[in-house]
Amino acid sequence: RITPGAGRWTVGEPSGTVRLAGTGCENVEFSSVPGPKQRLQRSYVLADDAVPTGFGLDELLLDFGTPAEATAFAQTLNDNIVNCPTRTAGVTLGASGTVTGTEAGVALAGTWRTVTQPESTRLFRVGIVTAGTRVAYVVLTPTVAFNYSDEAWSALTLRAAQRAAQQS
Repeated sequence: RITPGAGRWTVGEPSGTVRLAGTGCENVEFSSVPGPKQRLQRSYVLADDAVPTGFGLDELLLDFGTPAEATAFAQTLNDNIVNCPTRTAGVTLGASGTVTGTEAGVALAGTWRTVTQPESTRLFRVGIVTAGTRVAYVVLTPTVAFNYSDEAWSALTLRAAQRAAQQS
C-alpha cells in the first residue's frame, strides 16, 4: 500500500505475451531477447486509493537454462540501466540498493534503483533480481507524491525474488 489503510492491489494472470515498456533505459527488447526459455509478464493495479494516472507495477519473469545465464542477463540489464545517462541525455539515476536472501534453498540477489526520464520527468523504480535460473524484473511508475519509500521498494524487490524461487 502507498496510503496507509487505503488501496487494494489486483493482479492479472501471468501472460506469455510480453509488452513491458520499461523505463527506456533497459536497452533490451524483452519479448525477443535471446536466452530466456520462458517469459511471463504480470501487471498489478492499485484500486481504492487516489491513484495518479499512469501508476502501476509490472513484473517480468524470465526463465533461463542455468543460474549463470540468469545472473549474466541480470548483470547486463543492470549495466544497461546504470549506463543509460551516457546514452540518453537528461536521464538521471537516483537512489539505489542491493537485496540478498535465500528462499526454498535458492540464493537470491539483486539491485533496485530509481530512474527519471527527462522528457516527462517521469519517475520509475526498478528491481532486478535473480533466483536460480530465473530473473525477475519489476517496474513501478510512481510520482514524487505517490511512491514507495526506498526501504519498502527494497522489500518489494526481494519479495519478487522470493516469489520467483517458489514458482515451479
